[in-house]
Amino acid sequence: MIAALLVLLVGVTDIIRVGRTGPVVWTLYSVVSAGFVALAVGGFDVPWLLALGCVAATVLWSLTMPGEDPRSGGRGLWPIAVFTALVVAAIAYDRVVPASGGELGALIGDLVPAAAPQLQASTVVAIIAALVFLTKSSNLIVRTALGRSLADDEGSTVGDTDDTSGWDLRVGRRVWATARPAKPSAPSSAEPALRGGRLIGPLERILIVILAFGGAYPVIAALLAAKGIVRFPEISADRGVGSKAEEFLVGSLTSWSLSAAAFGLIVVAATV
Repeated sequence: MIAALLVLLVGVTDIIRVGRTGPVVWTLYSVVSAGFVALAVGGFDVPWLLALGCVAATVLWSLTMPGEDPRSGGRGLWPIAVFTALVVAAIAYDRVVPASGGELGALIGDLVPAAAPQLQASTVVAIIAALVFLTKSSNLIVRTALGRSLADDEGSTVGDTDDTSGWDLRVGRRVWATARPAKPSAPSSAEPALRGGRLIGPLERILIVILAFGGAYPVIAALLAAKGIVRFPEISADRGVGSKAEEFLVGSLTSWSLSAAAFGLIVVAATV
């Protein structure tokens, strides 16, 4: 229950902060944090210290994770590693000290349809938390991974190398004329950027989790293969540099790993 609540709080705060800045964000943070503590303590009988610890971990996550731009000055991948460690620690705590569920847990148990009696309150919370986290939070993680990859390649771009081709017309020490081959122009920043990935990514991750619960593993394999086929023309056209292939691999593997982690969180919650 603690792990699911932590993931849920991080997912909700990421939805709040994307596209907002300044006092508005912190006001919404305060409202959401107060509601979370009241819900966790009063509804699920979570100890006060653990509820406040979840709030502190969420604030740390929000302060250290970059925004939507993969080059927006992220602080590396260590916030993701720290958050993963906290979730694992919360799962271990749930194993040792199973949550009682509280009044809200009992209410969720009563609302679960008779067709799915195996769903406990912790499982329902884990499902909601996973679905919320697989939207904005997972997008931020994928962009952070892509931004780290792009930052590692910035020092080896073609534009940083000296171009000595061409010729100069010199008279003595004075250059009277210069001829250089034309360089390819950089894409205009005014061109609209396609943002379909912001919607396709979450839909893909959620679909993978749903298919995994249905045991449709061949369909998942076909979905992943189809994604590679669709992107193949773009990747094959980038033979000289290979950045498209690297971007595809880093983004896809990160996204699929998040789907697997969300599926694992739900399975663990169902077995507590």
